[in-house]
Amino acid sequence: MKTLIVCFICVSCCCGINNLLAQSDSTDDTFLQSIEQSNPDFTNYFSSLERLSPDQLKAKAIHLLGHFEQTESNEAVISVLLRMGKFYASRKMQAESLQFLQLAYKKAEQTKSRLQMGISLQEMALIYQNEEMLTESLTYVYQALEIFEEKQFYTKALITAYEASIVNYKASNFTGAINDFKVQKAHFAKLPKDSITDDIRFFMMSGWNTAGLCYGEMKRPAEAFHAYDSAHRLAVQMNHVFWQGLINGNKGLLLLKTGKTEEGVALIKKDFEISVRFKAYGSATAAASTLCKAWVDKGELAKAKHYLDTAIILAAKENASRGIRSMLLETASYYHHAVGNDAQAYKELRAYWVIKDSTILEEKLLSTSQVKAQYELKKKQNEVLLLMQENALKNKQIDNQKWLITASVVIILLGTSFLAYFFFNYKRVKRQKEVIRLQRDEIENKNVELEAQSQQLQEHNQLVQSNVEALEERVQRRTADLLSLNQELDTFLYHASHDIRRPISTLLGLERVSRFSQNDEDLKFLFESVVKTASEMDSMLSKLQMAYLLNRPIEDKSWIRPDWIIHQMTERYKDNLVSEGIAFEHVQQPEVSGYFSHSLLRVVILNLVENAIRFQKKMGTNRFIRIVTAQVDQQVIMTVQDNGIGIQPEYMDRIFDMYFRGSEQSRGNGIGLYLVKKALKLMHGTIRVESEYEVGTTFTVTIPIDRVSDQ
Repeated sequence: MKTLIVCFICVSCCCGINNLLAQSDSTDDTFLQSIEQSNPDFTNYFSSLERLSPDQLKAKAIHLLGHFEQTESNEAVISVLLRMGKFYASRKMQAESLQFLQLAYKKAEQTKSRLQMGISLQEMALIYQNEEMLTESLTYVYQALEIFEEKQFYTKALITAYEASIVNYKASNFTGAINDFKVQKAHFAKLPKDSITDDIRFFMMSGWNTAGLCYGEMKRPAEAFHAYDSAHRLAVQMNHVFWQGLINGNKGLLLLKTGKTEEGVALIKKDFEISVRFKAYGSATAAASTLCKAWVDKGELAKAKHYLDTAIILAAKENASRGIRSMLLETASYYHHAVGNDAQAYKELRAYWVIKDSTILEEKLLSTSQVKAQYELKKKQNEVLLLMQENALKNKQIDNQKWLITASVVIILLGTSFLAYFFFNYKRVKRQKEVIRLQRDEIENKNVELEAQSQQLQEHNQLVQSNVEALEERVQRRTADLLSLNQELDTFLYHASHDIRRPISTLLGLERVSRFSQNDEDLKFLFESVVKTASEMDSMLSKLQMAYLLNRPIEDKSWIRPDWIIHQMTERYKDNLVSEGIAFEHVQQPEVSGYFSHSLLRVVILNLVENAIRFQKKMGTNRFIRIVTAQVDQQVIMTVQDNGIGIQPEYMDRIFDMYFRGSEQSRGNGIGLYLVKKALKLMHGTIRVESEYEVGTTFTVTIPIDRVSDQ
């Protein structure tokens, strides 16, 4: 029945999309005809696309790409493809956006439209930059920059150089970012004064700000302050209040680093107030964290605590990784210097380094440096080629001049009147040879530079190769882990198939016996046996479901209290507890709670309670199960105690093994405690067992609250 419902829904959705596309065929036809007439109506058509769902947009993208693939290349078609690429990028559909942009580049290449080729590359670079694929982004940025410089499109070249600077800064390639900003300034100087708009001023302002950040990271404060002052002047000129605060905040942080605390705190306070006013919570979090550290350094702990609490509240409003990293550092500083809690300071500092992942940062820096080196190498090769062409031209001129000299000698033989002319030409040729010699020396020097850069590129390649080998080794280790897991699953499935057949065979046997039984007491016993067998099958299937769950990503973490799950388990086994005459007691400290995975905690508690019920003594009174939960030093501690048959000493080391049964009383499949230990491993928890044979058993579970977020 469920299968039929799912199929019906799928068919309905497909029909809905097909109906929508069929309804929009007329709109598409009108739009495509307008493209062929080189007069597309963008506004109405894109307004209709805004109303489509993501699935409908994907279907529309396939339809349009198929049409444009067959359409003859022209400027109107390329413009539409670029517009479609930007539209899908705005809807966060990056794959479809790249397909339109790549097709636009292909069409532009066919028509030899260098401008549209450059725009296509620039848009693709922005998508890769947004996806943090910095190497790919930088590759496309430099290709676009080369086209814009070749065609002297200085405005686009300025913006593209700015984007290259941003990508290099994100990859911590600060030297490369500074060099790209210098290229940006050079193109800005070539623009006519009357063509400089506020948009261009914004790119220059942001470029100066990025340069200030780079100089600060490179320990060059004088150049950093100059860059921030230049950026601030442009922000004031454009009356851009938010950027004035942001630039002042960056400058204030640099002032703190150079020992000018009072000036730095004043600027960072302005940045904090402006960021809060504009609801830029990531920037506000970073400013509040910096102010916390400044007040800690000055010994004013109340103010430091105020800004620390403010940073924590603001960080929760927005996923601002930069602010969170800064906040964690200031938190660690506060706990270490102000409160003296080194353990908490260590935890906060460790969380910072987990967020910052320096290995990935070095790989990005290496990749972007390699792209930059290739770009510079190609640029210098072009310069050398140009010099060689000029040299060839001058050599040709020298050959012509030699012919003139020869003719002059002949003329001199005819008369002394030509001696002065010959002497003049001789001096000029001598000067030109000197110029050629100097140019040859310059070419040789550039060849030496190229060889040095080539050597540097080889060293970068070797470093990349070593990183690749390290990654391959890591992949091999993970492959070995997967093989081990597959072997474990094979074993699990083999035993599970036999465990499933056992209760089924029991049920079939009870059914045959019931045919020949006429006694009500016998039938009652048979039905009780059926219920008991069905319960065992339900328990076994539940464990199979748990085993499947433990091999899947855990996505149900939330702030919960363990007593909720304990209450659910006792309700589930209420009939068993009553029928077996087992007294159940749950003792807990108030407000025991944590950020747990509900499913993992349920696996632990269910199997421990079921284990305590299953291994009770067959005879005797005062049988009990007691659960105690407490919270000690950021840890939840839970004990499950019973007075059952206990565990023999020789079996203590094997009770957590898969399919181990240490007692004839065991009616289960031997995976309950194995699942408990595996679930606790995922929660970074531990389990300890104390048992005395024929007296009872106590399991003690410890789960760290502060590590649960790493599950």
